[in-house]
Amino acid sequence: EPDWLEVVNLNDALPVDLSGLHFALDGYAVGLSSPGFLEAGGYRAFYPVNIPRRGSLRFKIPSAGAELGLLDSQGNLLDKISFGLQIEGTSLGRLPNGIGGFQQFSEQATPGQKNVIQESSSIVINEIMARNQTVIYPGMAGTPDWIELFNKTDGLIDLSGMRLRLDGGDEWVLPDGIYLEGHDHFIVWFDGDDLIRRGEFPGIVVDRSLPPSGASIELLTAEGRQLDQLRFGIQVIDQTIGRKGNQWQLLAEGTPGKVNGNAALLGSTDDLRINEWSGGGEGDDWLELYQRGNQPVDISALYLTDDPSLAGKTKHAIANLSFVGPKSWVVFRADGEPQRGSDHLNFRLSSKGETLRIYSDSLNVIDEILVAESFVQGGSNGRLPDGEDRLVSFDVVETSKGIPNHTQIEGLQINELLLTPRTPSGRAIEVLNFGANPVDISGWAIGSERSSLDAFRLPAGTVVGPGQFHVLHEAFWLPSDIIRSRDWQISLTERIYISEIDSQGIPTGRRLSAPVLPTHWNESFGKFDLSHVDEFARLQSATFGKSLTESLETFQLSAGGQNVIPSMGPLVISELLIDTKTGATLLPSILDGVEFIEVYNRSNESVILSDTVRNLRGWRLAGGVSYHFKSDVELEPGQVLLVVNYDPSKEPMITGALQQSWGLPLMVSVYGPFKGRLDNGGDLVRLQELVMLPNSMGLEHNAESLGWVDEDRIEYASDVSWVTPLQSGVFSLHRLDQDSYGNVSLNWGFNSPSPGQLSEVTHPKQNSGFIQGLSLVEGGIVLEIATQVGVRYTVQHTDALNRGHWNDLRTLTGTGDSDVVFDASPYQDTRFYRVIAEQSISPD
Repeated sequence: EPDWLEVVNLNDALPVDLSGLHFALDGYAVGLSSPGFLEAGGYRAFYPVNIPRRGSLRFKIPSAGAELGLLDSQGNLLDKISFGLQIEGTSLGRLPNGIGGFQQFSEQATPGQKNVIQESSSIVINEIMARNQTVIYPGMAGTPDWIELFNKTDGLIDLSGMRLRLDGGDEWVLPDGIYLEGHDHFIVWFDGDDLIRRGEFPGIVVDRSLPPSGASIELLTAEGRQLDQLRFGIQVIDQTIGRKGNQWQLLAEGTPGKVNGNAALLGSTDDLRINEWSGGGEGDDWLELYQRGNQPVDISALYLTDDPSLAGKTKHAIANLSFVGPKSWVVFRADGEPQRGSDHLNFRLSSKGETLRIYSDSLNVIDEILVAESFVQGGSNGRLPDGEDRLVSFDVVETSKGIPNHTQIEGLQINELLLTPRTPSGRAIEVLNFGANPVDISGWAIGSERSSLDAFRLPAGTVVGPGQFHVLHEAFWLPSDIIRSRDWQISLTERIYISEIDSQGIPTGRRLSAPVLPTHWNESFGKFDLSHVDEFARLQSATFGKSLTESLETFQLSAGGQNVIPSMGPLVISELLIDTKTGATLLPSILDGVEFIEVYNRSNESVILSDTVRNLRGWRLAGGVSYHFKSDVELEPGQVLLVVNYDPSKEPMITGALQQSWGLPLMVSVYGPFKGRLDNGGDLVRLQELVMLPNSMGLEHNAESLGWVDEDRIEYASDVSWVTPLQSGVFSLHRLDQDSYGNVSLNWGFNSPSPGQLSEVTHPKQNSGFIQGLSLVEGGIVLEIATQVGVRYTVQHTDALNRGHWNDLRTLTGTGDSDVVFDASPYQDTRFYRVIAEQSISPD
């Protein structure tokens, strides 16, 4: 906090002119840089001139003590104080206010306000949940974070107008009429998923989540005086921190609205390892720790450093109240900007090699790593398996920040999953061998990072033939000693892993993995090979070969099959306008920076996006931007609506400019503002629907809970797989076919913005760039490519789809006819080809 001093105008009737006012520090008088007037009965805090927007004081106040005087324009002494050594974070002030003697205020400084003694011990922040991923409380949906307040007195306290402030910025005011009984608790729920407001429960709701990597929380009076404050660091999934006596500790179990539970049993810091790191090249530097033990570990006051000197041991101190869970990972961003959060280090990783160490609070080395000079561009280096001694390099697709380290398995991939069957023991995982040789996966492990990577083993004789699918049915999984099949709990924040196990029963670190997606009962999700990215998506129908609806026995005969296209909802994203630049155009400047997302109802029925009465319905935008529809919103068939990055109720002039400049129809509804911005370099935008979903934590009882599912998504990019306009101006990204899957670059093109109108846009790459023919000849392979005049194409190949790397074979310019490309002697049993149009045709 900066130095400051405060003056008060004791005249309650007249203002006072501060011109000519001087302060004297140890007899040396200085004037003010911007005096002004002080209103009747008003207060003014003066800060040093180096404080932006507030500074007018031409000296700093010595913490060792001094004499301060207040002089009028004639040099007459109006007031003075002599003080000695000051305690950091405290202030001196008169009590009674303005006329009494000076006394110390500890954590109750009130610059620019009346001095009072606040009963700071009467109400306190008592418990915090900042990383809730799976804990569901009675009477509510979702997994909210929360802050608990506690009345330490016997009497009733009025909470009306009190505020919670996060990191000195965002504030939330408690509404009028809230009273807290003596020794009672009050909960503020933080609901970033917009789920819990749809239930019945005590407390109030804030529509955001708490930062899991740490923050500063303040409890303030209605006037802004601080009652309590807590700064915490990196948190453990599903566990709280709370008061135990006069100390804050990690608790074994969260108890919102009740007396705090027992402190958690903590493990040893000796189980910490520097596990993976990336830096020294392009992109963000980062460093990952892994905790090998079975209990959470307190990492507060440990030190991370890249400086081997004696003074460098304490280069970066990990924030107070920071913890890492059992067999879990914590990632620090090595960006040299620790002010950005507890997970940011005050150093970057060197491209020339260095030694990384983690020290205990007694400055003993817990672990160290000698980082080699060479870095894998876009990849990382680390231990394999996690926490073990062997160090390896990971390529781009193998980098595993915050999840288990692994290397890819050539020729094998997880292709489709069914995790929410109505029938007990009906879960299934389909794998595909796209290699030339059979792969024996007998004895391999199935699991997830939170429950166990080794939850089940595959039976003997589990072999995937070349070019074959193989369905791994739950009924044949061999559970470990510590878990039963139906007890395997999987959260939507995890990944599924199939891990190679060697002949000694030890994991090798080679794994297959897939994300866990929210799905309806008996709905599968699988890999979808797109033009620009491979992703997992909910499928229109399961393609295991047999249906689970027939019988479990019949389903277990499934041999697998090619995945169908992803499922699509009734609403789709039809147009994106990204960061309007009006400077070189004739557009009104009021449109500068405007962004919008257009949503279209492609179905034959009206769709309710939000219903204030039946609030179990809902839609939202998520991803790089976020917006929740909360009023009564309904979209008729064939109609569109617009979500913008400004508040249309407060800035109707911008909406008017959209109507005049780009023909936005008057009847089209405009909503906003959405949070965030659409990134020019690429971003992910999701259109999600609120539905009742199987609760993967309670499949045994066919339990359901509210959740969000993707009904449409687009992950646009700035690379060559996406068309970009060659001419200058303002262009938006238009969906070409409203009934085709959205996350395919060939289904999008640039054209002039047309908000509220479905424009006729054709893709400059359509009907070109595809492989018309492929033939094996002596010495190689011949490919026949359909082209369009003036478009540049790059033909690429790879011998393994899961490596994420494609090699250029040839670049050519389209003639409008078919062109022939020759690949000489690939020397591989399997080779994949693709064609990318690198230069687009300018839109009309």
